[in-house]
Amino acid sequence: MNHETLTNNQFESMYALLVRSEEKGRGVLEAVLYVAFILSALLVIWEFAQGPVRIQAVGLEQGAVSQAPRTQVISHS
Repeated sequence: MNHETLTNNQFESMYALLVRSEEKGRGVLEAVLYVAFILSALLVIWEFAQGPVRIQAVGLEQGAVSQAPRTQVISHS
């Protein structure tokens, strides 16, 4: 980068203005927040993976299969 001082009528890029005006403590805060967001997302995924999976057939009420009529086998001897 060119470290010459600029007068008011010289062009300065928007990027150079942003880099110069960046707060120094902001980088640490952003890093902490990014780590917190990543950890929370991993925790949510972990909790979801540990939960039970219950898949019900479409159109069947709960317990409908267990209440089906049972046939008795009659042996003829």
